[in-house]
Amino acid sequence: MEKENLPKTLGQRCRAARKMKRMTQNELAMKINMTSQNISKLEKEGIRDVVTEMSISEALGCSLREDAIDKEGTVGEIGKEILSCLLKHQGKISLKELEQDYMYGMGSEIVKKEIQKLAELWMCINESYVNFEGNLTDDVFITAKGLMTYKNIISDKFHVEQLNELLPYVKTYEQRLKPAEWEIGIKEASDMEEYVELRPWEKHIHDLEFTSPYRADFITFLKSKRVHCPKSVGLDWFQAQFVFPGKSCYYDILYRMVFNLTDKWREQYYFIPTYNKELEEHYLLMQGDGSLIDENEDPCNQIIRRNLRKEMPWLDDSKTELMKRRITEVQKNDENEKRKLDEMFTELLGFVEEREHLYWEAKPQGKDSDFFYEWYEKEEIEAFIRKNYKAPATEEEQQIQTKLNQIINECPYLDEYFRFPETWEENGLADLLRNIFGINKTEDK
Repeated sequence: MEKENLPKTLGQRCRAARKMKRMTQNELAMKINMTSQNISKLEKEGIRDVVTEMSISEALGCSLREDAIDKEGTVGEIGKEILSCLLKHQGKISLKELEQDYMYGMGSEIVKKEIQKLAELWMCINESYVNFEGNLTDDVFITAKGLMTYKNIISDKFHVEQLNELLPYVKTYEQRLKPAEWEIGIKEASDMEEYVELRPWEKHIHDLEFTSPYRADFITFLKSKRVHCPKSVGLDWFQAQFVFPGKSCYYDILYRMVFNLTDKWREQYYFIPTYNKELEEHYLLMQGDGSLIDENEDPCNQIIRRNLRKEMPWLDDSKTELMKRRITEVQKNDENEKRKLDEMFTELLGFVEEREHLYWEAKPQGKDSDFFYEWYEKEEIEAFIRKNYKAPATEEEQQIQTKLNQIINECPYLDEYFRFPETWEENGLADLLRNIFGINKTEDK
């Protein structure tokens, strides 16, 4: 442990050990005759006083100078099952779900005791915190050491193959605390509580719903950048990307112009069926109709996709590669199954070809370029913007704009969406859009 980093490291270990013991700052403070504010300051700024360090170590029952990651210990059958369950859930599961659904009726106290053993060896972390939705949650996370330990204790072919399939989707506790590549200027958190505190705009993004086409491209971008995406917010954000790409302000405007996706068009075709049990049961009865089926996709999402195709037949389908792979994996002796999949794939390629056809049909006369960003003059683009990017006109749109204003004031990674080509910077289109959205231009350093 480097001497200059010792106080801060001791503070971080105090916080980690306290969480491991499931002790609040107030409970620790009472044990050593301090205030919870003192404990909070020590954990964030570091422990420099030896007497305080010894008092905290005694209260927590462990030395703050001993690195838990270096401890070795045997993982029992219950511990192995907990690690396996965490891997199957991408490295995180709620304590309640783990106890009720995966520990086969084992008592809650036994499960917590086993988690405590793993936590003391730094193989998993059990943390209670308020999440981005504002709900108190009690989650169990696998750590990097827990993942490596599990890899080393399994040897049978089945579990090794299963682990190799799961690994690309697993995030360890340490990986979850690091900022995403687009989160410029955000520091690494010491735990999930601090992780949430560092991202106040996430709560506002979660609260946004696709109840109106107003600023929907921008909202789609915000939701696609969320580290913890919600399962559903009105029309699911992933499905919304078919109508509202959310790639960048520049791209979204040109995409809308090419396919004439005006606000009027969106108001007419925006509302499509969202999930409910009745729709799911109805669709399950329709699965023999030759349509593209993905057993991992919500049946309602398939209905949404189908309805969107009716109105927007140029849309590509993200399942192309999946279909290719499934066709090649079909048993050679199962000709009927292979023929069925081939027909589905051919139908899918037809949608792609139709999209390309409509793209070229949309090309204005007299334009030689094959790139849509060269199809329109500045005056045409400005007219489209002024017509379709208006100030909020209803109470609902004003509520959306209020939430967006909060996000704009807090979120550090909006430059990606509001990055424009030099021509738009020079001709004033970039400034026009930044003014409409209430964005301040960031000067390049």
